[in-house]
Amino acid sequence: MNKNLFLTASLLVNFINHKHLIIDEFKEKLLNIKKSEKTVVDNLRIKKGLIHEENYFKELSKKYKKIKNIKILNKLSKEEKIKETNDALKEGYELIYGGWLKSGNFRGELDFLEINNNVKSNLGNWSYEIIDTKNSAKVKGDHIYQLSLYSFLLQEAQGVFPKNFYVLLKDKSKVPILLNDVYASFLKQKNYFEKFMENELNRKILEKISYCSLRDIQEFCENEWKEKNHLNQVLGSNKNNIKKLNNAGVNNLNELAKLDLKKKIEGLRDETKIKLIKQAKLQIEGEEKGYPIFEIKEENLILNKGFNLLPKPSECDLFFDLEGVQDYVFPGKLEYLFGVYYEENGEKIFKPFWAHNKKEEKQSLIDFFAFTKAHFKKYPKAKIYHYASYEITALERLTSLYKLHSVDYDHYLNLGRFVDLFRVVKQAIRVSQNSYSIKEIEKYYDFKRIGDIKKGDVSEEYYIQWLETKDKKLLEEIEEYNKQDCISTFKLRNWLLKIKPKDTKWYVPEKENFELRPFEETLLEYQKNLMNQNIKINQQ
Repeated sequence: MNKNLFLTASLLVNFINHKHLIIDEFKEKLLNIKKSEKTVVDNLRIKKGLIHEENYFKELSKKYKKIKNIKILNKLSKEEKIKETNDALKEGYELIYGGWLKSGNFRGELDFLEINNNVKSNLGNWSYEIIDTKNSAKVKGDHIYQLSLYSFLLQEAQGVFPKNFYVLLKDKSKVPILLNDVYASFLKQKNYFEKFMENELNRKILEKISYCSLRDIQEFCENEWKEKNHLNQVLGSNKNNIKKLNNAGVNNLNELAKLDLKKKIEGLRDETKIKLIKQAKLQIEGEEKGYPIFEIKEENLILNKGFNLLPKPSECDLFFDLEGVQDYVFPGKLEYLFGVYYEENGEKIFKPFWAHNKKEEKQSLIDFFAFTKAHFKKYPKAKIYHYASYEITALERLTSLYKLHSVDYDHYLNLGRFVDLFRVVKQAIRVSQNSYSIKEIEKYYDFKRIGDIKKGDVSEEYYIQWLETKDKKLLEEIEEYNKQDCISTFKLRNWLLKIKPKDTKWYVPEKENFELRPFEETLLEYQKNLMNQNIKINQQ
């Protein structure tokens, strides 16, 4: 291999993650990927990662006196940094921050090299172990391969392998990984990678992929798959089904649509095969007509599915949507906006519950249940409609986290107060798109979005920008987006009522009232006492 070629952990990891695209699917076409600018979220992730690393360095600096900080030697070349690192290893520095090592064509920057005085090496009566900071909740496969490579580089420098390497997660837990458990797998991938990189075209392709974001790669692949009518564009398909269809000579959406319903596909159930064929036919028909079409799933009309999960519309039903950010934006996640839309006496009402910290999030939870409980007293048959499981999962998490309204939440579930329209839609109709996202389903009913925010990830970016700038216009845009999600859910419910077959049933919960059970009375008393204690503490 060319001695001037440098191989890094990021190249290795990208090869492992994307080799099926490089070797089997797109090959040199991947050279056409266009790199996009980093998003607000991308920049925030990088910033948080650096802060996590710097904070750990400050912590270790209190523990050790003999420290070599290579990170600050910005004017040195990588070769000079490698020499500095090796010299520091030989001199027995207790901690080396941002060191560089190499072996053959491989080289890499290591977050921390920490001295281990219990294991001898070629350096002397000491050796080193690797610690890498990851702003992540858990150890991932990418981390394992990266740090296995760094262990390989360290062995070259000190003559012995470290027994363990460590990943410092975002919660500051230091997770040990036994090198012997993962090294064989790493070596297999490393050898495969080195052979692959001997080819100049392969190198160019992998370097291009590594230069781009995962988002860029996904967008490129999606466009290619759409152009080829790949089987993964069929709604409801998965890797296993695609493999079985490929083995039977069915390689794209068009071939699937023409497949004889009676043809046996080894390993594929007839029921699944027929569903996929019908779906492929519908997608082709929708494309030919130039507008979205749908079919009612007749097989579900007599089951407790789809349209039979729709309750009879009630006066002042509620339509609910949440906006939240993950914990790389706000520690422990934050559901920063609860939105509720309803129509009462001809008036269109939208109620937002904002929260910009954990205290306010807790108050939003209290206010949400106070509002809905009062609303249900006024309108006993009203329901809370939402789309997909995010809202319900978030409420379950928040009621558990704050030890508030868990009994109310449980009662809402048991009384059928929550109605998931995603579940209804997915089981009720077959659509000509390749997704059941609400943005795709909106094409079937009278709803047009306005404003700058059209997708959830953009609302997250707006909120991140607001955290930095405090520009109220950003919150106004987010609130409008949330309101539109709620109204869209309202319009979707109304459209489903229009197309609901006459011979289907209305969903009726088993119980209309739910008496408090003894353990719930105990739980409520506990929560009340806990709240009173917190109030007293806050008043002191």
